[in-house]
Amino acid sequence: MAKSKKILSVVLAASLTLGMATPAFATTLYVGNVGFDLDRASNESPYDQKFRTYMTQHLEDGLYFDFDDDGNAVDLDAASNSDLNLIEFEAVPENQVPKTGPIWDGEGEPGVVDELVVESVSAINSKTLQVNFNQAVTKASAENTANYSVKKVVTDPTITVSTAVQSADGKSVTLTIDKEMVNVANGYVLAIAKDKLVLASDTTKKLEATEVFFDGVATADTTKPAVQRAEYFAGNNTLVVKFSKPVSLTDADVSETKITIKGNGTDQSTTLDETAYAGATGSGDEITFKVPAAVVAYTSPLTVEFGAEFVQDVSATPLTNDAQTVEAATASKPAIVSATYDESTDKLVIKFNKTVDVSTLDTANVKVKLNGAAAIAVNGKVLTTTDGATVEIEAAFVEPATVTLATIELGAGAVKDLDGNGSIAQTGATLAYTDDKTAPTLVSASYNDLTNELTLEFSEKVDQSATTYTGITVVKPDGTSDDVTAKSLNDSTTLVVTPAAGFLPSATNKISIAKDAVVDMSGNKIAKVENVTATITDLTKPTYFVITDDNAVNNATYTNKVTVVFSEKVDKATAETASNYDVFVTANSEVKLNVQSALLGADGKTVTLTTDNQSGIEYGIRVSNVKDLAGNVVDTPSVATVADAANDFSFNGMIGTTDTTQPTLSSAAIVDKDASGDVSKGDQLVLTFSEALNVNFANVTPADFIVTKADTTIKDSAEAFGSGATFGYGDDSTKVAITLGTLGANKVIVTDNINLATNNDILDLAGNKAAAGAQAVTAPADAPKLSSIVYTDTNGDGAVNAGDKVKFNFNQKVNIATPTTLTSMVETLGSFGTDIADVTGGTAISNADSLEITMAGSPALVVGTTTDKGKAVAGITNGWANTFVALTNGVKITSADATAPTLVSAKVVKGAGLISTALEATDTVVLTFSEPVNAATALAGAPNMYIKTSAGIQLAYGAVAVTQTGASKNEITITIAAGDGWVGTEIDGLTFTTTSKIFVDAAGNKADLAEVSVTK
Repeated sequence: MAKSKKILSVVLAASLTLGMATPAFATTLYVGNVGFDLDRASNESPYDQKFRTYMTQHLEDGLYFDFDDDGNAVDLDAASNSDLNLIEFEAVPENQVPKTGPIWDGEGEPGVVDELVVESVSAINSKTLQVNFNQAVTKASAENTANYSVKKVVTDPTITVSTAVQSADGKSVTLTIDKEMVNVANGYVLAIAKDKLVLASDTTKKLEATEVFFDGVATADTTKPAVQRAEYFAGNNTLVVKFSKPVSLTDADVSETKITIKGNGTDQSTTLDETAYAGATGSGDEITFKVPAAVVAYTSPLTVEFGAEFVQDVSATPLTNDAQTVEAATASKPAIVSATYDESTDKLVIKFNKTVDVSTLDTANVKVKLNGAAAIAVNGKVLTTTDGATVEIEAAFVEPATVTLATIELGAGAVKDLDGNGSIAQTGATLAYTDDKTAPTLVSASYNDLTNELTLEFSEKVDQSATTYTGITVVKPDGTSDDVTAKSLNDSTTLVVTPAAGFLPSATNKISIAKDAVVDMSGNKIAKVENVTATITDLTKPTYFVITDDNAVNNATYTNKVTVVFSEKVDKATAETASNYDVFVTANSEVKLNVQSALLGADGKTVTLTTDNQSGIEYGIRVSNVKDLAGNVVDTPSVATVADAANDFSFNGMIGTTDTTQPTLSSAAIVDKDASGDVSKGDQLVLTFSEALNVNFANVTPADFIVTKADTTIKDSAEAFGSGATFGYGDDSTKVAITLGTLGANKVIVTDNINLATNNDILDLAGNKAAAGAQAVTAPADAPKLSSIVYTDTNGDGAVNAGDKVKFNFNQKVNIATPTTLTSMVETLGSFGTDIADVTGGTAISNADSLEITMAGSPALVVGTTTDKGKAVAGITNGWANTFVALTNGVKITSADATAPTLVSAKVVKGAGLISTALEATDTVVLTFSEPVNAATALAGAPNMYIKTSAGIQLAYGAVAVTQTGASKNEITITIAAGDGWVGTEIDGLTFTTTSKIFVDAAGNKADLAEVSVTK
């Protein structure tokens, strides 16, 4: 039966009934970790061919196998039937078949298994078993004893897995248990819960829940403990030794002096002494030894010689180890390489020396030390979800107002790597700390009309308790306002507030925030915010009333007309569907009045219903299916509600009165769409009539109108309106807007008169044509005003001063008379320096949309903060002779320059006659930026400048000599004084960091955090 031994790795559950009724037998043959259905293999092609090929690839001699009637595998390559080589397999009861892999379904190729499975479990001795996987698993999951459960099939003596040691290839794990097994076939089961074992090559793949039966073995444990592996951790200078079985952890049972570590260099050898291990209680499969500091410099590879009997197991008669020499893997535990913290975002970014398991990071065991005070826990939330070397944390510690020195500490075991190694204890690591000197800004405003909640989102977390809610208001177009009340109570990047009744945010009702009303967590206060339009989330259903909103039964004006007015603009298609309106007699709702048509007015809210002739009785209107512009369906009252009492849904019908009144023209006005100050293509001529209209604009042409000059001479209306003129409603249904086309010399102008042709197509709701009646064309009343003010750092020195320019942009074309002074047109002269006697330079300016001046004196404007409203100036007019007016709210002075300066280089220039390798008084540090930066701002922030050495951060403290240098004014030169904190610092290895945002260009753009090496 030699050939039987060749396939011992095949676990067979053959379909061998052999005439027996019980037990039932499985019909699955496992080859390695692939199962085959024997019924299909015997009866189905190509399943049988693939099965035989797979057997050939996995069994010696290339034999193909089939099965005879008794379920025995038969060698089909035998020369003759008389030479049949019968290879018999043991029949295994179905309930004891190891669940080691999927049954091949006939698709694709068998044996291509990417999921992790257990191949086998076997007992080595009474207290040791080995688990084999089809692929390598991670050390951390393999050596976690809590991932395994061992039970006896018949009784459960509460067996505990004591240790778990992974093999070098990662595919096997040796387990030790605390109870001795007995000899019993398939008497024990190993259980591994779902997702506990992790595939090493792809950590997203994990072992499914698995149970494997195995034979118990009563053989006594005579295996000596041995070193499974040794790892040297340079970070904290330790040697971690993993054993093949549990050993005593008592110090007296461990002979440290029998361990010698050797490097690959000359005279690199050291023997541990008795202080290398302090001992512990109980037993375990791992011991950590402290090794001499000299080992750090040893040349790899390291070898470790373990003398005989340096450890012993925990048997009744302890077994000791044999001598071994093991190559130590040079490993590392997680440690911080660098860390940065931005106070404005609360983001702490830690870079470790290796990939870490982010799920193990304990933020309470990571601490920061600020300004030399006691270390405080970071706490907060780990934002990074993918294992890696860089981890981002949203920290929750409270910072002081100003931070001048910051370090970070890592507790032992605060985080683990993917092999389960806990971090080293680490103190004094450099933390690059960016103080928050930036005021919060409003990012967005959104209003939910259903909950009446206004949510204000800011650029950073704000202090709810420091918020002045009376400074947050909703302002109506007429200037009236009311403040909000607080709803949110937590510090976050958003404030949730409730607007006052009657002052709800809308397209016209704007959000304003007073200066200093909102404060960030660092005490920075917000600048004034005005005229912000909230994004509206409309969840409110529209409501409606009939004729007037006075809770009364109103009389219809005409026998076949009635108006329904909605609470908001509604969808035209649903509003003009006549079947959406049910008009009924309130005394008997079964009696209906037919609705012939529905017309939505230009206001988007008023619908005029044309009905059959009404009687002089009370009617109710029930509206359904009409939607607002957000898709909310009208709130429809019940028929009973309408019929029971007089309310806004009822009206009294009108008998015999029809509308025969013609609409009349009441005004004609030019709307200067392009703000050019003259009538031009695209402008509109808006005609206002005495009542709502119902116009089919497809029929309207210039011939419907008569245009005459002031002397009554008739103009060709087609030429007056221009080629390509179009016709439509104005902002409501009482207005007709004529959008002018390409115009010639005969164009319509102010002082012309507009009349209606006798046979025109301008109709009211009853179909009456507009009556003749001329109206003079009037000019727009819009006055010119400021639209924006833009600053330019003309002299390129990084500061606002004389010689820089400011451009005033207007909302429309203007004419500026000479002379016009600067002080006559600006609200605050000091912002722009001294007065300019004539901003035109002595020559009147015509048809201009902007005015640029060169500032003189000492301008005090701050880009991004200073505002100006302008003043009413008689000498500045538009083409309609309207004079310049002041704004209600000023415009903020901005800059076209939105690019922040960046630090390009930093170098040390030694003072005269100085040669020291360290910084000395009169040495200078020259910082070169991508553009000029403000020297005054740099000087003010100089005490917070810092350089970094290998030992940490060194603040400037007393540095006061800061000047602007360089031909392009893009250098800041810091002259070191005797009392500066940098004196005595070695120059080699220095870096300079642009922290605290103290380097600012003239436009207010602040240099971001950057670090460059200091050169000589």
